[in-house]
Amino acid sequence: MAKKFFEKLSNNYIKLFESEEDYNVIIEVGKSPNTKEFKAHFGILKYRSLYFHNELNKKEPNNIIRIKLNPNISIQYFEIMIRYIYGGVFSLENLDASSIFDIMIVANELLLEEFIEAHWLRSHFAYVYKISFGNNQLQELQKWSNNIVVKYPNIIFESEEFTSLQENSLISIIKHDDLQLKEIEIWNYIIKWGIAKNPELPSELKDWTRENFQTLKATLKNYQQISSIILPPRITLQSTLPTRTTELFSTIITEEHKAEIATWIDKKTNVYDTTNTPYDFKLLLRGSRDGFTKDSFWNLCDNKANLVIVMKVKDTDEILGGYNPFSWNKSPTVNYTRCDKSFIFSLKHGNIQSSILSKVKCPQYAIYSYSGHGLNFGCSDLQMYNNFDQKNGCYCGKYAYEKQITGRVNNEGFSVSEYEVFQIHYKLKQHNPQLYFKSKNIQENK
Repeated sequence: MAKKFFEKLSNNYIKLFESEEDYNVIIEVGKSPNTKEFKAHFGILKYRSLYFHNELNKKEPNNIIRIKLNPNISIQYFEIMIRYIYGGVFSLENLDASSIFDIMIVANELLLEEFIEAHWLRSHFAYVYKISFGNNQLQELQKWSNNIVVKYPNIIFESEEFTSLQENSLISIIKHDDLQLKEIEIWNYIIKWGIAKNPELPSELKDWTRENFQTLKATLKNYQQISSIILPPRITLQSTLPTRTTELFSTIITEEHKAEIATWIDKKTNVYDTTNTPYDFKLLLRGSRDGFTKDSFWNLCDNKANLVIVMKVKDTDEILGGYNPFSWNKSPTVNYTRCDKSFIFSLKHGNIQSSILSKVKCPQYAIYSYSGHGLNFGCSDLQMYNNFDQKNGCYCGKYAYEKQITGRVNNEGFSVSEYEVFQIHYKLKQHNPQLYFKSKNIQENK
């Protein structure tokens, strides 16, 4: 059995750095008159950092080699980096978000790709977003940030740092047609931001004067074209949001629901982060747009594989649905498809406190196809007959799947106010915050 002593190895290399013995490289860091020289070793630098690898390849290793770094790199953060290069150890503990981000900028300069923490960037997204829009040199990070925020707006709108965003950052967000928020929600967040910019305003709306509302209105003067909203009790802001060219991906489920469904599909223990789900959900059918009949279902979904169905039960908070990795076929006779990966579910929403996942227990009856009905999981475990928005147009029981996903009694039917069918596809390319750091390096090495 091999024994591993990486900690001792790391400590030995740190001691080599600290001793300055046998050094053959001098690195000058900082801006005059505040500079510092670090003594280092050719072989370690060359094979631990792509930046130093490129720089050292330009020089003859016969004498002491001098390298002068970008003067904007701080001495303090470079010392952290050089110790990481030697010892391979770095801790985020006891560092604030600002320091960690600055250290990652240094890591970018030194082309230490493995050091750039995608998870940290996501968990401190609001801070990253704010910083990126304060620096024109971080345009790739701005693009990545906007790409994330339009799909997962809660990551910033519900963050503690939302109200500290600069105006240009917020405008950049709400300009996107594909921002996954309803217009009334966007406007409410803008009002929240505007109030935070005026700390002298009373905390209770009932105490506001007309002048207070005028102050808020002046703060929001650049947010034109927002739907007519009455700010209680005295001021009306008249404006209209630009017509959106891109609709929300779903009118029923959220990004959090989508991440939960993707987790079930992949049989993961931990729920996917909303910023890192591996699937795109392509809308095939929406009842309010395409109709609630079996014919509209078969016209748009016949022989389509990898389908996720979600439905909003009329007059309740229930969201029911299922996943079929195969397909339904418009068969004139009853036909069952064997499947051990399908499932049905109820999602947490409103008064529904927790989601329910019901896996198939009788795979031979998992998927039911018949042209006389709409979609059907199992033996009517979740079925849509016809005219799904009408009384008893749908049904939910417990036969071929493990659990009852609804609390209905006496096998009563129900109707839906909306339903959607998505075809899922693996994303060809995950959004990766490291692309921001890599793009500059690629251009420089062309």
